[in-house]
Amino acid sequence: MKLMRGYVPLMVPVQKLASMMRGATTFDPEDDEIRASGSNAEASGRGGAEEKDDEGRPSHLSHSKASIIRQDSDGTVVRPQTTFTGSHGRNNLLLDYVVCYMDKRWHDLFKDAFDRRAVIVILDGMDEAAGLKSRMQHFVLDTLVPLGLRIVVTSRQEGVDPEKYIEKFVIMNLKPLDQRQQMKVVKQQIPEHSEFFDNLGLYRAGRTKMDELYQATCPEKALEHVSELGLQGNAQPGNWANLELDPEVRAEHNLKELYKFAALAKSILDSELSHLLEGTGGHLIPVRLKGQTDEPSVWDYSRIHSKVGKYKMRHPLSDGYALIMDVVRVSILCEDEACMLNVLRTLMDHREFHVLRIKNLFKETNLDAPHFRRMMLSVGVEADDGKWFICEVQVHIRDIFEFKAANDHLMHAPYEYFRTLLEADINQVLDSKDQWMDMEERMRQLGEIVQVPVTLSLLVVVLGHANEEGRPSPLPKSTFDLYAMSIETSLRRRFEGIAGTKTLMKLGHHDQVKEAMKAIRKQHKDGGGDTLLKRARRASVVSGQSDDGGQEALVYITLNMLQHVAIANQLAQRRVYSGGDVNDSLDFRFGKDASSLLRAFISPTRVEKTLWWRLVEEDNGVPLTKVLMAAIDPRDREHFEFQAVHLSIQESLFAAKLVDHEMQRFWGKNDDLINGPSSKFNLAFYRNTFRIGGADLGVALAKRGIFDHHLKLTANGWNALKHLMFSMNGQVLNENISQHITKLDLSDSAFKADLIEFEQLQHLKKLDLVGCKRIGGRMTAPLIIWVSNIRRKYGRTAVRLNNMGTLRYSI
Repeated sequence: MKLMRGYVPLMVPVQKLASMMRGATTFDPEDDEIRASGSNAEASGRGGAEEKDDEGRPSHLSHSKASIIRQDSDGTVVRPQTTFTGSHGRNNLLLDYVVCYMDKRWHDLFKDAFDRRAVIVILDGMDEAAGLKSRMQHFVLDTLVPLGLRIVVTSRQEGVDPEKYIEKFVIMNLKPLDQRQQMKVVKQQIPEHSEFFDNLGLYRAGRTKMDELYQATCPEKALEHVSELGLQGNAQPGNWANLELDPEVRAEHNLKELYKFAALAKSILDSELSHLLEGTGGHLIPVRLKGQTDEPSVWDYSRIHSKVGKYKMRHPLSDGYALIMDVVRVSILCEDEACMLNVLRTLMDHREFHVLRIKNLFKETNLDAPHFRRMMLSVGVEADDGKWFICEVQVHIRDIFEFKAANDHLMHAPYEYFRTLLEADINQVLDSKDQWMDMEERMRQLGEIVQVPVTLSLLVVVLGHANEEGRPSPLPKSTFDLYAMSIETSLRRRFEGIAGTKTLMKLGHHDQVKEAMKAIRKQHKDGGGDTLLKRARRASVVSGQSDDGGQEALVYITLNMLQHVAIANQLAQRRVYSGGDVNDSLDFRFGKDASSLLRAFISPTRVEKTLWWRLVEEDNGVPLTKVLMAAIDPRDREHFEFQAVHLSIQESLFAAKLVDHEMQRFWGKNDDLINGPSSKFNLAFYRNTFRIGGADLGVALAKRGIFDHHLKLTANGWNALKHLMFSMNGQVLNENISQHITKLDLSDSAFKADLIEFEQLQHLKKLDLVGCKRIGGRMTAPLIIWVSNIRRKYGRTAVRLNNMGTLRYSI
């Protein structure tokens, strides 16, 4: 942000202001005594009425024993005060913050800046005000704005009510990190992983350029709707060798049979296409036979042999040679989508060819890793009487084809780099469509991860730890996967070098510790366990010889402890929580304050509560947790105040619970529009939980039938649902999620959307959008066909679009 000359910026974390509000601690210089707003004297001054926060708790939380003091660099104790004089008057919370948290050398500067209205106040993290959100909003709008101060407020969407700010503020959304910003973060924190991010940058740059060329040359996206055609069991002609022959003799014979008609078929194909393309706008690019080299007498059959191994089981009679369809190849270049459609129609209508297969790589679901869009056709050419030789015809957009040919460093080298990493990760060679799709999904996820500061920082943690241990860089499958990896990594770093068994035994509850260690060893043996450790765990960690698995048990118990606290906080919809909340969450007896809802979802052990408070006493504290306010007397646990280092950590732990367990009492009855699943999707507090859970959570919920019932969604609810079904750029995440969503009843919902968004759900059998006044868009020919096909298969009422928003027909 470019600052104005003469203005002083003041960055204020809202969570610290919120802590000061709760404590409302004041300091009287004449008395040298800390006083809390919960004292009897001040309570009586308010007429005995006790002020409460947004969550219904007393705002001071009995914080008379809480410490919000600090020591200055020279050892002087600094306490907040509210007795500044000047035009700002008394009780200025911002100046309290300056005195409490900033070096005293700056006090006069900020006091003067406030008097001159020459301060730019940056309130960072309005959503971190937790239960004091409405009071903090009142402080900004009714106190700071009337003072004439220039103010910048940052927040998650759920942290502010935009309608309240729109009159006085300019509202802007944070843009994703660009590649330069990403590399700056990486090189500062893990310079040894610059190769990883250099390749990722090249990979994304190549894909971005491919996407731009596609948008420029195919604005109508008509090619995405070209129907595909399967090969349907066709094979190359040949007199294949007897299976009883020696394998080497058989391979040599079958290779000759494969090439027997190849030269003739190529001659016919090139000749016919050169005449056929006249007037279509297509340009023929002949390609030599597969295996030919610059030396006429030298042939390289290595690519043939590598493919044969994959096809052998599918065509054992030829040892797989009959399924090699690209010995004869040719490319056709088109200027735009209209030209390509013309070429495709001409090929389909030509009597001398049989188009046996069409693979449409313009479809979003078929895109390969570099987004190299093209049509791949298998065409039969009659090379001898009744002998049809199958050739490969690739039809390209010229600009896309030429860019790929001229930029191998963008299109091929990064691809090979990440393929090697994934092969190391799955410990096998990539040789199946599912594995290649897995790599494509991981690469797309990586592209999204590095654009968001929080997830980029998590990736930095995971890569840094892998480098320390000399392991290949991991490729997370999803954002959810990344959180599991980073949480596990943080716990291992926290307990590195600690004798896990000895540490746990000191906590007491020996039987439970032994049971946990036994469970860990069993889970490693059979590959079981809940989602977090199951995803993040490396089998090499527990050897059974070092510390008897104790450190793994320590990680496991700590993870369960953190998850139980996170679940309790998410159910209570709180970000900041007290020591009393921790005790309620981890009390295995579930005291009188623990709700039946909480008892239904977590089952902590005695050791977890003991471990939490033992970690609080240590210098490194509880992993992934900040202490916002510590009691002066450590035994006064009720009045500690905590918060996850980032709310998304808490949300990811809760998301893992939602993936692993049905939690029916959280979701409510499926047909209840008030308290059922709709209410959870619509609640802004849970939006990021659904974003982190993504397709993993979406598949789990779809299998449980959550989407089969009526959902009445707001804009928040639709965004939550899209996080579960789609990637960040609006594409279907994968076939695994799409195939489970067969019914969607969103009637009378209030969110805004385009009908075309639903077309991507190719397995829908029922779609009800009656009364959705804000859903509309263009009814294109493909969309009409999609609706008609569902109605034809499942009945006229399978798609209900009555009383919707405006639908414009564009055929």
